[in-house]
Amino acid sequence: MRIWIAMVVMVGSWLSMEAQASACSCLPPEMNRSYDSADHVVHARVLFSLGVSGGQRRYLAVTQEAAFKGCLPAQRLVVLQTAASSAACGTTVQVGQSYLLHGRALAPWLGLPTLGIGLCDLNVPWSDVSAEHHEYLDTRYVCCGRECACILDDEVQCFVDPCQVSSCDVEGAECRSNYCGGCNAEWIDGSGALVCRSQAR
Repeated sequence: MRIWIAMVVMVGSWLSMEAQASACSCLPPEMNRSYDSADHVVHARVLFSLGVSGGQRRYLAVTQEAAFKGCLPAQRLVVLQTAASSAACGTTVQVGQSYLLHGRALAPWLGLPTLGIGLCDLNVPWSDVSAEHHEYLDTRYVCCGRECACILDDEVQCFVDPCQVSSCDVEGAECRSNYCGGCNAEWIDGSGALVCRSQAR
């Protein structure tokens, strides 16, 4: 009996270590870091679940309502793939709800474009997207093949580089100029997060 108890304790300890080792670990989701690391950034509505494969991956069908990065056309049916558990960085989305999703391009599933999503990226209900985040999305410069354009407003011709007349008090932050809708200076820290943003007048 003591041998069995010892074996159960050992197996339990091993499983606990395995669970800890496989637990999801990443920086808190942030809009610029998530945007930069994504292949596609879309506003999409979840239509229905396609089930779980092998107990490891969950699949859902969504329709894309707008794109902020990538080449997927509006109203295109897209498959989402995520890990089945949060311990493996899987994320949960609800059928019938709309979300802002940051996804990685995966091999097509039954001929449909497939995006991988997870807890490490900023995947949130569309109704929770802040005014600041909407402004950020609307001022992206997006390329699809050889065609590039600003999402919402036209590209502005500035007298000077916005980064030359802007500053940020975050040590180590680097400036990127953005000309969509204005002469914008965007400061990015070492983790890829947007820490300062200003528009030259």
